[in-house]
Amino acid sequence: MYVPNFGCKPSLTERQLCWLAALESGHDQPWDAFVRIIENFISETAETKPHRGQGRVDAAANPQRGGRGARRTAGAERRYDANAASEIQKLYRADRRKAMQRVLGEMSPYCQKDGNVLREHFRNTYTKTDLSVTDAPAAVPDFAATTPRDVSEEVLPPITATEVQQRLQKASNTAPGSDGVTYSDLRREDPGCHVLAKIFSRCWNERKTLVQWKVSTTVLIHKKWDVSDVTNWRPLALSSTISKVFAAIVADRTTLCAERLNPLSPEQKGFRTFGGCYYFIVQTAIDDARRRGGKACFAWLDLANAFGSVPHAHLLGVLSRMGLPEQLHQLIADVARPTSGHLTD
Repeated sequence: MYVPNFGCKPSLTERQLCWLAALESGHDQPWDAFVRIIENFISETAETKPHRGQGRVDAAANPQRGGRGARRTAGAERRYDANAASEIQKLYRADRRKAMQRVLGEMSPYCQKDGNVLREHFRNTYTKTDLSVTDAPAAVPDFAATTPRDVSEEVLPPITATEVQQRLQKASNTAPGSDGVTYSDLRREDPGCHVLAKIFSRCWNERKTLVQWKVSTTVLIHKKWDVSDVTNWRPLALSSTISKVFAAIVADRTTLCAERLNPLSPEQKGFRTFGGCYYFIVQTAIDDARRRGGKACFAWLDLANAFGSVPHAHLLGVLSRMGLPEQLHQLIADVARPTSGHLTD
């Protein structure tokens, strides 16, 4: 995760130098001043983003242009739309699922349910009472009370531009938050992620994030079956991309800590850096059934609202029992504090 800097001086754009200078001058300023710098950074990133289709030459507007396209017949032009082909190719490279949905015309319908009904449903679904972790079941093992020094040193190094860049490269362009800034906009505005690393470093050191990063717009995606049934709609929160990059870095370090402390069951499949023994057990059962000429039966349990049903206070208590470093624990607690959002069609 942490890659040392061997003295290679990065090549920075003029805009990056300006942002880094602003962040450096505001290093000792109050948190509100730091927030204003970030807001300006996001605002200018959104304002300077290239317009869709910018730089594209429209063949219809240039009838005198030569080349193979000029010799095509009118019928051929109706059968092949170069702009449409270019758009679907770009969409496929950015998001294969969306490209397939556009080709097949499989778009989610709009939810026609009353807003008050939706708010009441999701309030009841995601508002849970806190659970105590003081009286853990006997099956729960005793975790280490503190984090070993070598684990802390591996999990808590300063956030580097290399780490941010690696995480940003893994992000596929999805719908942005209310600021309109996509992952590709962040890559364009901050090549090498030096500005983002500077921003994230202060959040990491002060163990808190911006309130603005906790505001999201929620859209409803139809899952299946009856559209009039409110339970058949999945809420999708569209939050700012900069906040999601930072949250992903925190998640990466939390996962690394869990792997090093080794409190997880070897049977756990999800949220691991490897598949655990899950795939091995399933494949062994299938291979055994084939050798015997018999059958293999599997049962998967789908827990309703599995993520939303566990209160944040309970999760934080478990993380504390696991021996998560205090700095990481406090930062996760800040990220998990109540957020705000609004439903939209």
